[in-house]
Amino acid sequence: MVQQAALFRSAAPQRKCMQNISFNPARFFSAGGQLSINIESDACQGTANEVNTLEHVQVRVSITAPCRGDLSISLESPGGTVSLLLDTRPNDGSAAGLKNWTLMTMHCWGEQPRGLWTLK
Repeated sequence: MVQQAALFRSAAPQRKCMQNISFNPARFFSAGGQLSINIESDACQGTANEVNTLEHVQVRVSITAPCRGDLSISLESPGGTVSLLLDTRPNDGSAAGLKNWTLMTMHCWGEQPRGLWTLK
């Protein structure tokens, strides 16, 4: 096994393609409601950071909520994979919301990233 390791090829350098979405004015929804955000991604096509297959996806959110534990966040990839990024937490009654929280999924490993992403 150790002799074979000398033949391993290194992985290509990590590429990061970032897309920022902000809402001004802020979007509001009522208790029990749902907000759906569609994000069209070109995966930095044509740049040095172009991503052709995914390893993981990170989503950074800032959300104000009277009860943080009531929030649930999911992400649907262009390939149709739905990842639950944050589930409700009955014991989290904090009113601090989610300020600059980074959530991650690996459920879309190997998928092509170009297309429509839906954050709910």
